[in-house]
Amino acid sequence: MSEWKTFKGEILGDPEARAVYDARKPAYELASKLIALRKKLGLSQRDLAKAAGLKQPHIARIERGEVSPTWATTSRIFEAVGAELEVIYKGKR
Repeated sequence: MSEWKTFKGEILGDPEARAVYDARKPAYELASKLIALRKKLGLSQRDLAKAAGLKQPHIARIERGEVSPTWATTSRIFEAVGAELEVIYKGKR
C-alpha cells in the first residue's frame, strides 16, 4: 500500500476527520472531473474561465475544492466546453 493510502486510512479512522472529508468529498470529486476535462481539452484555467464567463481565480478555487459552486455555475462551466453533467444514483440513502 502506498504511503498516501496508509496516511489517508489513518486520518479517516478519526470520526471527526471522516465527517469533514465526507462533507467535502463532492467538491473534491467535481474538482477532479473538472481538472481532467480541462486538461483533456488542452485548456488553461484562464481559457476555461473566459469560455464560461468567469474569472480564473474562481476556476482555481473550484479546482482546489475550496468552494462548492452552484449548480448554475457548474452547468455554465461544462456547457462552455460542450460537456454534459450526469448525475448517478448509487443507491445509498
